[in-house]
Amino acid sequence: MYFLCCKPSCLPECNEWIMFGLGVIASIIWALYVYSFRPKLKIGIPELSIIDNKSIIIPITNNHKKRKATRLKVEVAIIENSITYHLLNDSDDFAFLPVNQTRKFKAYKLGDYLTEMLNLKFDETLNFLDKPNAKLRVRVHATDSFSGLGETFEECFVAKKSDWKRNGFI
Repeated sequence: MYFLCCKPSCLPECNEWIMFGLGVIASIIWALYVYSFRPKLKIGIPELSIIDNKSIIIPITNNHKKRKATRLKVEVAIIENSITYHLLNDSDDFAFLPVNQTRKFKAYKLGDYLTEMLNLKFDETLNFLDKPNAKLRVRVHATDSFSGLGETFEECFVAKKSDWKRNGFI
């Protein structure tokens, strides 16, 4: 009879379950708070440069209300029939973009592989954008200045009426 009364219980007591539940709730709230530190960027519609009439200008805006985006890496590529032609831009690893500000990045030449190995010209490659199955892909990799959490933003654009130099992109 003594063994039945003094048998240790394997189940935790009520206060232990309450502490466990509060710990789970606090962990979820903290994770959501830290998750909100990620950058929020908007890639604008690319346009033809009015300076040289052949490079592509891509506006990127930081839409975060409190935090600046850091270490922006912009990738610009022309995709035509599942073949990707990478363009070089003026800022390979941009330092930071302040809150509610826009910076215009410029894609002005082809990557080294395309020019040296495939002997492609920049103007000829830009003409691929006028084809009906071609698109311009813009990717931006950015991190938050405080948390270091990063995110990738991607937009694809198609030439209006098969002439991007006159009509722009959609």
